[in-house]
Amino acid sequence: MNTENLGLIFKKLRKTAGLSQIEMAKILQRDQATISRLEKGTQSLSLESIFVLSKFFEIKYEDLLSGHVNYWAIAKKFDVPLKIEEKYLDNNHSVVREVIPLMRMIVKKQSADGLKTFLKRFNLEDLIYMCPSESISFHIYFDLLQRALQSELISKDDIPSLVAETKSMEYHGSFYKVYQKQPTPIKIIKAYSYNSPQYEGAFEHNIIDFSERAVTIGFKVRDFAKEIDFAKGDMGSFLIDYKKAYFSELPSVFGFDPLIAKPAINKSKSLSDEVSIKLIQSA
Repeated sequence: MNTENLGLIFKKLRKTAGLSQIEMAKILQRDQATISRLEKGTQSLSLESIFVLSKFFEIKYEDLLSGHVNYWAIAKKFDVPLKIEEKYLDNNHSVVREVIPLMRMIVKKQSADGLKTFLKRFNLEDLIYMCPSESISFHIYFDLLQRALQSELISKDDIPSLVAETKSMEYHGSFYKVYQKQPTPIKIIKAYSYNSPQYEGAFEHNIIDFSERAVTIGFKVRDFAKEIDFAKGDMGSFLIDYKKAYFSELPSVFGFDPLIAKPAINKSKSLSDEVSIKLIQSA
């Protein structure tokens, strides 16, 4: 790794831990001017300094050199509040990696700089995206999605492909192994529905009917999601269509035969109504 990149990592470590240049200078037994040069990349970190940093931050030497640093863990270690809203850290049954497909889509349709501007405007620290397995609330997914649609970075036509990638094996949330152990497609759906009130906070679920070959699930939008105000389109329609797209992707995620989705019992798309969908295991 070149001196400039290592300097950026050094600076990010210091700032994530909430340390000043003067405090860091004392740790490395250097002066503040040296710390400034190290962070700018105009002076190289010595092997001795790298070992001191590795020990102080409790990270592996090779991780420090490669840049594979868990900044989230550093913030926790030094009890530094993350600059993200508290609601993203409450009821955190999802995982950070589930927002990666959305960010990839923004980069593809806009640019990497467009994504950086988007996240900066959203007041989210990029460090959380360097730790894809960390737990986080599903609120963040819908909030990012809301802003992306409002800003016309993506469109509603992009939702099916976004859902498909988000619910792939690579990105599926913390209950993936629980679902995978279920012996039949219908039992997987049942397990998902029972876990969802914790795992996916935007929807409240209710299993209306269940048999060995079919399950009818009712769902409605939770209160926090009702407050989301899209600049264009009907919020109720969007969330319900999103949920149906999610269910349609589950067979490909878990590798079982397709499910036949019957029309909703309640066709209303009002946010206050429960909408139901029947899933039948194909023969």
